[in-house]
Amino acid sequence: MKTVTEKLSAFAVLFAAALLVAGPHPASADTIKLKSGETLEGRITFEAADSIKLEVQLSASIKETKTILKTDILEMTRTSPEELAFGEVKKKLPTPSLLKPSDYQSLIEAGPTAFLRTYPASKHKSEVEKILKELEDEKDKVERGFVKLEGEWITPQRQLEFATLTEARKLNLVMRLIAGQANYIGALRNFETLEEQYFGTPGFAEAIPTAEQLLPAYGQRLTSLLQSVEYRNQKYEEDKKLLDEVALAQVENARKREEAQHAAVVEREKAAGVKWLSVNQNSKSSLEEAISQVKSEIERLKSYDKAALKEQSDKLVAADEMISEGKLDEADAAIKEALTISSTVAGGSAAGGRKTGGGYGNATLGGGKKSSKSSGPKKASTYAAALAQKISEKRLAIADAKKQEEADKKGAAAAAEIAKGAGLPTADQIAAANEPAKETPEGEKKDIGASLTELMAQNATTSGAKKEETPKSSGKSQSASSKKKSTKEEKDEEDEEEDDAKEKPRRSSGGGGGISFTTIMQIVAGLLVLTIVVMKLTGMGGKKG
Repeated sequence: MKTVTEKLSAFAVLFAAALLVAGPHPASADTIKLKSGETLEGRITFEAADSIKLEVQLSASIKETKTILKTDILEMTRTSPEELAFGEVKKKLPTPSLLKPSDYQSLIEAGPTAFLRTYPASKHKSEVEKILKELEDEKDKVERGFVKLEGEWITPQRQLEFATLTEARKLNLVMRLIAGQANYIGALRNFETLEEQYFGTPGFAEAIPTAEQLLPAYGQRLTSLLQSVEYRNQKYEEDKKLLDEVALAQVENARKREEAQHAAVVEREKAAGVKWLSVNQNSKSSLEEAISQVKSEIERLKSYDKAALKEQSDKLVAADEMISEGKLDEADAAIKEALTISSTVAGGSAAGGRKTGGGYGNATLGGGKKSSKSSGPKKASTYAAALAQKISEKRLAIADAKKQEEADKKGAAAAAEIAKGAGLPTADQIAAANEPAKETPEGEKKDIGASLTELMAQNATTSGAKKEETPKSSGKSQSASSKKKSTKEEKDEEDEEEDDAKEKPRRSSGGGGGISFTTIMQIVAGLLVLTIVVMKLTGMGGKKG
């Protein structure tokens, strides 16, 4: 189950992507050149005989309408609806980071598709079609698992191979985006996650300056709310006196529900270990606690040696690349070298007494600035811990592969011994039979089935010749005694043999009734060995992936 912090981070990614898709898109581009030399761009919303009104976009959410006298205007250029629409289409590129396929679909439908439907004969048609093609190509990439981060496309394979590095980059980007929207608590929670789960990554090192900028802004907002909280609460009490009994009950119940909901949210956040708790803007104590926390955090971040953090993160990234190239020993040494910088990396424990997990051996990150003798809790680099785990897993995989290789060799040797004892061709013989001579034309290559049959026949002939030596020698020893038999006995035996020949079918020359048990076992064993050898040669039955 995901923690509250993880859920908040996931929500932050979606929220930031929505902001990027929406973005600040001015609705027009009418241009007014004033006699003073100033140029204004916006949307002309009203025109009178002596003046105009121009709506100007100041920010993503703030617009201002200016009234301009025509006597002050040097030149006024109105943009046609088609040109305005084309300008909006061009703003779809370049696309922002972390978009989902549904985000791309929204961009496509609201941009080039809508334009081509409205202005099918536009002079901008070819350029709009190019924009449409690029958006569709990017959407296809995202559907195949690619992620766009600040203009860079990261493949699914690289995301998997460098998971810690990629996630830290995402969190850092989202932190900056939502901080720009004045969502201070959301941004600080992202920073909290970076510090606790991705310490040692470039994403964390780069996030510290952002945190240092947004903390004072958050503190100013809290201070403003604190200064007005008593007035607001007093006004609330005075307004209640003007209400009738029914309205008063509704207002009081609404305030109670609000306070109960806030208390429940804070309890869940505390249980999940969230550091930056939700603030009740109507509670003086809640605001004071938040302001105190902001002040402590500002002082704590000052103790970080940002240059040392960057140097360490660069070395750990290099070690990560070494691991992907299979240079495990070099990566191991690089990680240990990176952690020697730990004593110069400042930073006490996170506010609230929380400790950062992870580590690599006995290396830790000290507390006091450029001093390894801090009395505060120590912190291990979680990026280094993740890299250590990757090295361990890869070494284990290499060891398993070697064990499997040794087992395969032993199996092949055993199969060769069994084949030799059963008079069957060995793996080497099969390979030789399947390999045509260099001077043999392509059309005259020896068939493997015929070659195997020939080898089996040769081995069987050799084995059979050895077995026939015993009956021949025994026949010679018995010839002397057979001569001593009387003529009558010979005649009786001949009569008996004739009777037997009439009653029983002729037996095989081997002296037994049909194929002997030994021969059957040899055939079965030979077939098994042949199956194993063929599977080895064709690559069947290999190690599971």
